[in-house]
Amino acid sequence: LKDPAALELFAKVNDTARNLDKMLTKLQTVSLAGNEALVKTEIHFKNLFEEVLLAIHDELVEKKINVTVHVLLRHPFYSYLSLLKAIVQNLLENAVSFSGAMNQKIQLIVCEYNGGIQLIVKDNGQGIHPVYLTRVWEMYFRGNEHSTGNGLGLYIVKKMTDKLKGQTAIESTIHVGTTVTITLPR
Repeated sequence: LKDPAALELFAKVNDTARNLDKMLTKLQTVSLAGNEALVKTEIHFKNLFEEVLLAIHDELVEKKINVTVHVLLRHPFYSYLSLLKAIVQNLLENAVSFSGAMNQKIQLIVCEYNGGIQLIVKDNGQGIHPVYLTRVWEMYFRGNEHSTGNGLGLYIVKKMTDKLKGQTAIESTIHVGTTVTITLPR
């Protein structure tokens, strides 16, 4: 096929299919979190981060996003891998989706905090307008008219964090970036 209009149409159909697949995966994650029998295991954050980053590797390369990982734990951490993976995936997807135009950076940090841990995802992307910060955890909420997402990412992060008896926090400045902090007890 060489017709530019047809090629553009096929590209749009492909993007739509990819977005629907992401949405179905997210809805499945929400459903499983409520029903799945969870097993606690030792979490190896470096491996977890590598697995999630590998899944979005092409997008990171395409957007030229530099990701740094800091695992600063002295003690083992036991939790539910599937829930933590969902948290990390959704936070990273948001950071990538709303990355800035140049010199994009994402930091993944996990560290000891008050007897538990903090998982921090920090980016230098578009940022979130202050009026939307209290609503970003709502299902289907999109705080940006240019968003191509489905408004489930941060909702899933909040739901999984609540299930782990943790806390969510977000700080953001327009055109500077966003920091999401997940605090989890041991």
